[in-house]
Amino acid sequence: KRTVGQRYAHMKIKFDDWAQANKAIRDGIFVQGKIVSVRKDERDPPMCYRCHNVGDGHFAASCMAEVELCGHCGAEHWSRECPNPGVQWCHMCKKAGHGAGDRTCESRMQMLEMIRRADPEAGQRYFVERDNPETW
Repeated sequence: KRTVGQRYAHMKIKFDDWAQANKAIRDGIFVQGKIVSVRKDERDPPMCYRCHNVGDGHFAASCMAEVELCGHCGAEHWSRECPNPGVQWCHMCKKAGHGAGDRTCESRMQMLEMIRRADPEAGQRYFVERDNPETW
């Protein structure tokens, strides 16, 4: 989906094996006659859409919070029903100026870094192939 003046986009591609994915990461791929760069997808920390907690592994269906918290303004209602679209409050860092799902949130970035440290492959440029030392 494009907007007027849009210059960049992203797409996700699923490869059948790691060797193909690593070749695309190393060499890039052609899209409409242009070579484009490829990188591994970063895993997002799981977020509960009821209380907007990140990292403890629960989701809305099993959330124990007594009330729904809006991911936009922080009030007690579902995000999809937010009457205050201009107000932003983050439940993770307890600061105004961005919503709970903002990728620039310091608390979210710290959680993502913890996930990367726990998964040795997460910080690697390539998918690790046992028989290919270039990917180690």
